[in-house]
Amino acid sequence: MKMKCNFLGGAEMVGRMGMTMECEGMTALIEYGLSPTKPPEYPLPAPKIDYAFLTHAHLDHCGMIPRVVGRNTCDLFTTSLTAEIAEILMYDTLKIAKAEN
Repeated sequence: MKMKCNFLGGAEMVGRMGMTMECEGMTALIEYGLSPTKPPEYPLPAPKIDYAFLTHAHLDHCGMIPRVVGRNTCDLFTTSLTAEIAEILMYDTLKIAKAEN
């Protein structure tokens, strides 16, 4: 069995983490964040994915997860606490973005 890993961001810097793992015709996304700089920095575009995994709720790891999971209508695997904190971060990020126009 051969597995292919591809970094979409975060490999050479802190922030905007994203990685895919491909194996046996399936693609999993591990993390997909953003760097809250001005302007924000994002990982490279994610390919079509079958599953997504989120290890923890730092913005640079979870900030773009809703977009890519929603676009692919796939399952997200994480802990219930991580999901809860990530949701709070998402709404807070949107609130700050609107306030800063």
